[in-house]
Amino acid sequence: MAMAMNHNYQYQMLPSNHSVRMLQLHPASDRGQDLQGTLFHVQLDKSPEYEAISYVWGKPIFNHMLWTPAGVINITKSLDSALRGLRLSTGVRHLWTDAVCIDQENKDEKAQQIGLMGRIYKDAKCVLAWLGEGDEAIPKAFAECKNLVNRAKEYHVGPEDADESYLIPPKLKVPSLADENELKALTLANMTMDKLSQLRSTLQSILDSGLPDIVALPWFSRVWIIQEIVLAQRATLQYGNAEMDWNGFQSVMRLLMGILGIGRWSVLFNLDLEEVEKKAEISRALDIVQLRREFKVMGLSATFAISLYMQFGKNLLLVRRHNCSDHRDRVYGLLGLAGLAAEMRTSPFPRISIKPDYGKSTGEVYTDFARQYLNPGEYGDLGILNDAGLWCRSGSCVSGCLNRPEMGEWDYLPSWVPEHRPSKLNDYKLPWESDMFATTGEYIPTVNVLPDHYQVAAFEVALVDVVETILVSVDATTALDETLNTRDLSSVKNSSMAEAAGVLILMALSHLRKRQLIPNDRYKITDEDIRVALIRTFLANCSSPDVQRQMIDIFDIRDSSAVLECFNKFERCFVQEDGELRLLFQQAGDFSKASREAKCVLALLRAMAEVLSKCKFAITTNGMLTLLPKLADRHDLIMTIGGARVPFVVTRGPSEYISLLIGPCYVHGIMFNEIPYESQRRIPMWFA
Repeated sequence: MAMAMNHNYQYQMLPSNHSVRMLQLHPASDRGQDLQGTLFHVQLDKSPEYEAISYVWGKPIFNHMLWTPAGVINITKSLDSALRGLRLSTGVRHLWTDAVCIDQENKDEKAQQIGLMGRIYKDAKCVLAWLGEGDEAIPKAFAECKNLVNRAKEYHVGPEDADESYLIPPKLKVPSLADENELKALTLANMTMDKLSQLRSTLQSILDSGLPDIVALPWFSRVWIIQEIVLAQRATLQYGNAEMDWNGFQSVMRLLMGILGIGRWSVLFNLDLEEVEKKAEISRALDIVQLRREFKVMGLSATFAISLYMQFGKNLLLVRRHNCSDHRDRVYGLLGLAGLAAEMRTSPFPRISIKPDYGKSTGEVYTDFARQYLNPGEYGDLGILNDAGLWCRSGSCVSGCLNRPEMGEWDYLPSWVPEHRPSKLNDYKLPWESDMFATTGEYIPTVNVLPDHYQVAAFEVALVDVVETILVSVDATTALDETLNTRDLSSVKNSSMAEAAGVLILMALSHLRKRQLIPNDRYKITDEDIRVALIRTFLANCSSPDVQRQMIDIFDIRDSSAVLECFNKFERCFVQEDGELRLLFQQAGDFSKASREAKCVLALLRAMAEVLSKCKFAITTNGMLTLLPKLADRHDLIMTIGGARVPFVVTRGPSEYISLLIGPCYVHGIMFNEIPYESQRRIPMWFA
């Protein structure tokens, strides 16, 4: 081998837009030997054989060296570690790694090559995920996880089952009692106590296996790994000398998903991640596994191409859990997924055609994405609006006042564009699942983005009502005196929150009756008992799985008589002067010794408090019951947007003709298109 040269490597221009550089990493018998290799150009369309490295960049300190015949390439400590760990003892290894194979000083080349990264990882014969080295516990965790692969096989869970139920947790299957060769899905309905015990034991084995330590490694937090792993034909995880195939890891993670899926709807089952250490890290890894699963299943047939396209907007929101040094990469890091949808299309439909441009601000990049994604005609998906609006902008709420963004600012983000930067987001989410609803039915969205007004978009809307009264309370005494407190329930803990939720019910009833908004005690939108309407509103119709899980053993939210009976219990326990729950609140008593009826009411109030801690309860001019984002205020407008699943709160914008989107809301009685959107007066409204 020719001696490596002792001067910096000079990158030569790539010959074409389909060219990439490859690193031929030379072997070494000893880990301490200098890293040596050769860079050469290849054409991707010639199907070269190579492996792609996925790793954590780490600190941008380039004090390690890769020696080549054409000069030295300075690299980071983390890449030095990865190359030494992946280097063979005999034989060269053809690798692609971004820090070496892309000229990082050439912005034009960097942007062009980032546009190819989806293709690079998709065409690699294997993606080598280098997780690091040095912690002796991780290789042991690898070994324990490998042992759990057989446990997954016992429940007939594989890494990629060839079915199309990609949006739900995998079904655990066991032999039928009638015929051992016949498999049946394991559910709460057919589960024996022995099987329940086995599942709990399996869950504990997974959590004790060291898997939480594996998924807590920095590699799992990178934005770029989403694309790198989702598109990979094959992938391996490597930590030091320990190695695990991604399929084995994914089987264990899907087994975990299946167990959690069974336990999701029952408090008695008691299988969830709430009390688990590193639950956020586990949940983030589950997102990646599920996303790879979705793309693999949808990739089985070109008919799923449109689904892939529409899924892109939802998947972009997952990157909030992941880290990157440049927030523009929260869009650029997933462009390969949009490209896969475009490759598969069998009929013409719009595609995400964003090209990486690091000369643009983060706000411009996010706006580019929203402009393209919101305007694809019949394939339009307004779901991303649920994560747009001022409610998820930082610094927007100062002493209860609205800080309106300035359109002229370089990094301005329009209110109709989703925010993807975690540091900008509030630390809560709205307590309802938007996909549960269909406020405007199957109406096809109409969105207009103007070429001459980059930061403005027009949506077709219908006015629902105006916010008139906002009721929030943390102090039972002042609330009963009808002195409205402007604080919200999020600052109150434990039983005090439940008590405040109960008082808020009484305040709402009193207000509605004083203003004669409920003639004959009926909710005029749906003609249901106002007490039933109030409970359904305070629970957001149990649309959040967390709230549904708490309520499932108390009543079915769809059963009006059951809801009303629960309200009667509330009156007996909380409203009456000698009510058991009222006395317990007053005397700070022991709630564990309360009667079954009192505990039932307490569970209801706590579930309501959980909802109300994340939003505001309000009443409109015409007496509609609503839950609003915390930034909403009196006199704001409530609108339905054609093609969106939930209503939105809107406020005045920078001019008379332009408005600002505050965020999605819940309005009881219209969430399922009870008042057909097509029958309403619809107008275009411009948003900045």
